[in-house]
Amino acid sequence: RGAPLGIAYAVSVNDLRRLVTETEYAIPAAVKVASVEVIAVPPPKPESWVERLKKSLGGDPATTENRGALLTALGGILALLLAGVAYALFRRSRKPATTAPRAHTVPLRIATIRAVGGPLSGKTFRLPTPDRGTTVLSAGVDPGSNQIIFPQSAAGVSNQHCRFVYEPANATLYVEDLNSTNGTYVNKTRLKPNERRRLVPADTISLARPDANIFSCSIE
Repeated sequence: RGAPLGIAYAVSVNDLRRLVTETEYAIPAAVKVASVEVIAVPPPKPESWVERLKKSLGGDPATTENRGALLTALGGILALLLAGVAYALFRRSRKPATTAPRAHTVPLRIATIRAVGGPLSGKTFRLPTPDRGTTVLSAGVDPGSNQIIFPQSAAGVSNQHCRFVYEPANATLYVEDLNSTNGTYVNKTRLKPNERRRLVPADTISLARPDANIFSCSIE
């Protein structure tokens, strides 16, 4: 009737005890005693979920069904946790990897060798070659051994007279005499046999004579 459970229960027991013991109707004494004892027994206290869990884990055969339901619930919770972890890992793997900044690439510089005097006058040769596979050009009259090929009529030019060597890493160009008969000249100064000399853009290179078969060079 809206009262707390303990108060309602106490009132009900007292009223029922008085009703049973003091009623004017013909109720056997044994029945009255039994009725009062039944009424006086308090209702069972409901079990908390902790007590149910302890009983389920204690191996009580009567709680087998509850144990199965509990294990099912725990399995469902574990499955949800694992699914959450898997989703978090998936999201992390989908993030684009941080790329390191590209290193600044220095453009490749090209060495240019121009014939400015002699039978090859007007021709241009470059290192590295267009396929960027060759950094050495040899000069002479032998067509099978040279890339800068002089005609046989070129007076004093040896079969393999000299070669130009380019180092792209430091943009450095050299000329090297190949033990030629009549020598290789840089700015009209004869190199020693097999000597290598570093070139700068203002240099001139001559084969066989200081004033013949002349080349200029530049690096761009």
